[in-house]
Formats: sequence, structure tokens, C-alpha cells
Amino acid sequence: MALDKLTMLAAELNMHSVPEGRKAQLEQLLTVAASKIAQTGITLNENDAGDVHLQVTYAAWLFRRRAQTVDNAGMPRWLQLDIHDRLIHEKGTVDDGA
Repeated sequence: MALDKLTMLAAELNMHSVPEGRKAQLEQLLTVAASKIAQTGITLNENDAGDVHLQVTYAAWLFRRRAQTVDNAGMPRWLQLDIHDRLIHEKGTVDDGA
């Protein structure tokens, strides 16, 4: 399953075309999002649509929060819950060694 995260992020941000300079910024945001998610203990699977969606929505939030005021810059509750649910799913899975 080939999922183009850059295209998905651009669509999430309502960007119809992505200039070359903006493309580098969006790719960096995807990298930062993956790093921040990994810091929570989640191992992202590049072939899992849910994990790709989580990374893209996190990156979109990173992009959008630049325009928010300091008082309103916290991570949205829905994104916190998505990360929490994904972490529970990963850590709650029993590895039977198979």
C-alpha cells in the first residue's frame, strides 16, 4: 500500500499545489511528527493507513499551530486521544513470539 504522505498533508491543509519551498517544509513537518510520535513509545508502521493518518494529522496540527495564540496552542484533545489510543493498541498487544 503506497501512501503519499506529502500529498495527504497538502490535502489536509487545503493546498491545491505545493511550491518546492513549501514541499521541503511539509516534509520536515512529517519527519518531526514521526519523531514526536515515536517519543511517546509508538512504533509507526509506514504501511498502516491508520499510522500514516496519525502522522499526517499530527504534522498538519504542527503547521496550523503556528497561527494560534499562545493561549490556544495546546494539542487538540482529539489528537491527544488518537495518540493515546494508538499507544494503548501497541502496548496492549501481546507478543506470543510467533
